[in-house]
Amino acid sequence: AIHLQKFYREEFGYSEGFLPITESISKRTLALPFYTDLKEEDQEKVVHKLRRAIELFGR
Repeated sequence: AIHLQKFYREEFGYSEGFLPITESISKRTLALPFYTDLKEEDQEKVVHKLRRAIELFGR
């Protein structure tokens, strides 16, 4: 959950349990990097790692 990342914890004082539904959902989701400057080489690396994880751990 984004509110548990260092910046948000330090800047706003968030801690585990502050947003329990968000925290529960975040444990079952996958955040992939995406932004306009993401190089094709980095995109390929993400795809490779994701495919590898699926092979190892199933769908």
